[in-house]
Parts: sequence; structure tokens; C-alpha cells
Amino acid sequence: MADFSGGMFRLNDNKAGLSQMDGLSKDDISRILTEASKGSLFHENKKVKHKLIEERIASKKDVLAKASAEDFAEAERKAKRLIEELEDERDLSRTIVHVDMDMFFAAVEMRDNPQLKTKPVAVGCSSMLSTSNYVARRYGVRAAQPGFLAKKLCPDLIIIPPNFVKYQDVGRIVRQLFAEYDPNFVSASLDEAYLDITDHLHRRSQFSEAQRTVWQCDCLYLTEKKASIDPIHPDSGAEIESCCPRCGRPAEKIVAGVDADGAVHELRIRIFQKTSLTCSAGISCNTMLAKICTDKNKPNGQYQLPSVRDVILEFIRDLPVRKVPGIGAATEEILTALGVTTCGDLNTKGDILALVFSDLSLEHFLRVSLGIGSTVLDNDDERKSISTERTFRELWKPEDLFKKLEELTEDLGESMEEKNICGRCVTIKLKLITFETYTRANSVPRLIGHADEIYPIAKKLLETEIRNANGKLRLRLMGVRVSQLQDVAAADDKFKQKSISQFLVPAKQIDESSPVHDTDGAHTEIESPIMQLDEEVNECSVISPGVDQNTLAPAISIECPNCAQTVQTDPDFVQLNQHIDLCLNSEQLSDVSSKGTKRLKLEDPVIAVRTKTPPSKPKTKRITDYFAPSTSKVTEF
Repeated sequence: MADFSGGMFRLNDNKAGLSQMDGLSKDDISRILTEASKGSLFHENKKVKHKLIEERIASKKDVLAKASAEDFAEAERKAKRLIEELEDERDLSRTIVHVDMDMFFAAVEMRDNPQLKTKPVAVGCSSMLSTSNYVARRYGVRAAQPGFLAKKLCPDLIIIPPNFVKYQDVGRIVRQLFAEYDPNFVSASLDEAYLDITDHLHRRSQFSEAQRTVWQCDCLYLTEKKASIDPIHPDSGAEIESCCPRCGRPAEKIVAGVDADGAVHELRIRIFQKTSLTCSAGISCNTMLAKICTDKNKPNGQYQLPSVRDVILEFIRDLPVRKVPGIGAATEEILTALGVTTCGDLNTKGDILALVFSDLSLEHFLRVSLGIGSTVLDNDDERKSISTERTFRELWKPEDLFKKLEELTEDLGESMEEKNICGRCVTIKLKLITFETYTRANSVPRLIGHADEIYPIAKKLLETEIRNANGKLRLRLMGVRVSQLQDVAAADDKFKQKSISQFLVPAKQIDESSPVHDTDGAHTEIESPIMQLDEEVNECSVISPGVDQNTLAPAISIECPNCAQTVQTDPDFVQLNQHIDLCLNSEQLSDVSSKGTKRLKLEDPVIAVRTKTPPSKPKTKRITDYFAPSTSKVTEF
């Protein structure tokens, strides 16, 4: 919402739309936020957190004060060695794009209600805002800000309740377009994503001009919505350079280039065509730089940082550390106290960072100072977890809490089904009205991925917390997360228990040339005994004697994997199971004569006779002998 220091809220204007305000000055915003929140739980929570930050700062300064000249020299050598190692990892070969929808939730509401376009608008509630439009941002209104405080900053602010179903529908359309440029794109949230368009650019170099021609017109969205599209005629004397060939309205004709800049421009126009919404994009050689570049020309713009080492170092040198993804208010305050305000300072003051931060943090800061980020987009196969959460007015009645939990699990279940993923660990996140946050988790032995599977587990966790709070659990935020994720298809193959039908050969599918028993009676091993039962066998209509035809499903002809006899059985394999039990009742399944092996029949009394198999004869196979050895490790539960 705003940073807190010295007992005052101070506006963080790094968010797009907040750096050019003509509504209120920064001092006015700071004064209004501080006065309006004094005495509230929100204000008290900020004071507690800031005290902890001050203690951390004092601790780090104490370390520096006690460090000797030799300590500083060793720390500097350590930082320089790490910088050399990181430089060897620099990869300039990929073209990464970060796309962020402009004020997404608010933009969707403004699109659907054009009267809102010139008014200050935010989406959320009095407890918390999800986003705001650029008109509202001029007054210091922004996401993650309590709505009642936003009203103090901008009394005319219109707060609209969120409609996540509508936002998700728009998100699906945008993601479909992303997939055309990078099938393995990664969604960072509902309104932003990372794309690696390196491969697309190789193909794009062969695109004709016609393939790269787009029109800056949203008539595709209007057509989809079945809205009337009337050609707009210019005033007398005005000239139209070009008109959209689909709707006849004035529109700019753009022939997008074959390079990255052209491809991203084309993508942004196509998003506008399909949704009537704008987006901004950043282009660079890694994800960190691409995201930073996105904010350079917001809204409805794009910026490309050339993949040249010296250009990157110059770009990053004077960049405020708060502009870097992952560096928030607390880290910024600590770094500022240590004399680090820009990314260039992270490099020149590596000795200080090496003395007071962990090796992991040091490496992260030096990567930032060099402009080295990730060039690999983790797809859903490597995804560790998926979650959803909501901020709301204070809730404390158990029925209201369970209803909110059900909404969250339904939302999460839909996302998991869409992504074809499932998991084993369910976690609930709870934020009290005192702003304390904690989580509770439970792992289950089976894979889950549907709302009706997630909800009972999450509900038990919530029930426990309500009980521990003596029915007085007062929340302002709730979230649900599923982790230990796996792809559904892979999980089916690896973890689903196999049914007997997967190990049996339908009789009608056996090749007549397959050697089960050869003509001289010598037993021959079946070459491919394990086959998936084809659905076509259900068309068989043979009914076993003594069974009511009106109650029995169509019979199935199955070749017994032990004796090769054709068995008529019902789809539940009752008769087949009985037959196999009889087959396995004796190690010697048939009388052996000089003429060969006699095929077993269910009525033969020999099935109850136990005799030892002559050593000179082949040992009768058991059903397990026909099971294919698993090539993957089986997880025991």
C-alpha cells in the first residue's frame, strides 16, 4: 500500500501511474494515510513490523562496526570471486518477454461500463483493494490498500466488487494468444506471463508481409460479444488513412516486423482485438530484466533492452533497488540504511553485503547488480504449488468462513483441471484481523485435483483452527494452496492402481498366429500377454447360463493368461476371477501325456488335484508371470 517509516506512511511511487500524480502531493498522501489509520489494527501492525526492521538494521550495523580491515578485505575478495563466477553464467541468447495487462481488473470493469473510463475506479472492498485505474492512482490509490483509506485519499473513488469469473474468462483468451508465440509460457498471475519467443523468432523470419499485417481494432471482441458495429464516418473535410477491413471503422494498419519488437507489438494488438484491453510488455534476455522493462512504457507500451552486456550494465547501474522484482519495502529500507539505493551500489558495496547478508542473499544482490536473471521458464511440470487467496471484510461466523473456503477451493480446482495437474499437500493460509498470518497443512496419500477433493481436507484444517480459537477466529484473508504437484497424465500412469483388465488379453483381439500352445502340445510362452482391454469387447452379447439377462451387462470374451481358455465373463470379471482362482489352485493344471498338454476345462476334476510337477516338464506359469515389469519406481504409501 505504502511504506512505513518514522511513524508515517510514505508513498512508494515505483508502481506505474504513481510517479506522475496531479491529484495529491506525496506529502499530502503521507499525512492523510497516517492520520486516517492511527489507532487501527492496521497501523499497529505496521508499527510492530517496522520495529523488527529497525532491530535488523541495528544488528547489521553492529556487525559492520565490529568488522576489522582484514574482514572487509576478505569480504571484498569473496564478492569479486562471486562476480567473476556469475559473469561466466551470463546468457544473452534467449529472447524473454514479460506481458502485463494494464490495471487488469479495473480495465475489464471500465470496458464493460464505458461511463467509468474518466472516473477514479478501484476493484475490491473497504478492507482491501485488488487494483485501481490510472485516474485513481493520481491520488495515491493503489492495490493492497484498505478501501477505507483509499476513500480518504480520493472521496470520489468508485469501488467495484471483484468478479473473478469474468476476469478468468478474459485471462483464458489472453493465454490462448500467448500459447501461439510460446506454447510453454509461464503465467505469473491472472494478468501477467513470461514468454520465451526465441523459437518463434526463427520461424517468424520466414513470415510474409500478409502474415504480419494486423489492424488496431477491437471488432473481434465486439463480434464475439454480438455487439452492433456501426462504421464511424469522419467529419466533413477529415481524411481516413485506413479502415479496418472487417468492420469498416477507422483503424491503423500495422505491418509488424520480424524481430522481437515487431512480434510483441503484434501480440499486444491481437490481445486488444480479442479483448478490447491493452497491455504492456518488456523484452530482454532474461526474466528479471524483462519484468523491469515492462514498467518503462506503461500503460499500453513496450520497451526492449538490447542483449548487449555493456548496455545492460549501464541500464541497471542507476536503477533504484525497489524497481527490482523481489525487493520489497523491508529489504529496501535495510539496504538504504547500509548506503545502498541503486543496483550499481549493490556491486560497488559488495564487501558490506558479504559481511551482513547470507551467501544466498549476497548472490542474489550481485546477480541483480550485473543484470543476470533466469533464462529458463519453469513450466507446470516443474511447478511446485498452485494457490488462490482472497482478502475480504472481517469474517468470524463459521458458516461464512466455510462458504469462503468453498469458493476458494472451487476456484483452485478449476485452475488445476485447466492445467491438468494434481497434488498431495493442502495448505490453508489465514490472516487475522490483527494482521498476523499463519498456515496449516495436511498431506494425503492419494493425488487430488478437484474441488470436491480439496475442500474436505481444507475444511478439517479450518475446523481445527476455529475450535482452537473457541469459535472466535476473526479473519480478513484466506487462501488455499495445493503442493507436491504432478501432471495428471504422468500421475495416472505411475500412481493409479491397475485393474485386472489391464493385464488381460481380449480373446477376439488375439492374433491367430500368436503361439500360445503349438501343435505338438509343448507349452510356449505368450509373447505379448499384457494388453489394455479395448472398449469394443463390450459389444459382445453372450450371457452366462443361469443369469438374468435383464440384470447382467453384456458379456466379455477374455483369454485366460494361465491356460489360454476363452472365458465368458461379465464386465466386473466375476466369472473370470472364479476361473483364475481355479486355475491357480494347483501347480499342476493338466495331465501330461506323451501326446501333449491337455487344455483345462472348468468342469475337469483335475483342478482339485495337487501333484508335483515333473522336473522334465515346463513349470506351469502363474498369472503374475505375465505382468510386465515396471520401468518406473513405484511409490509406496
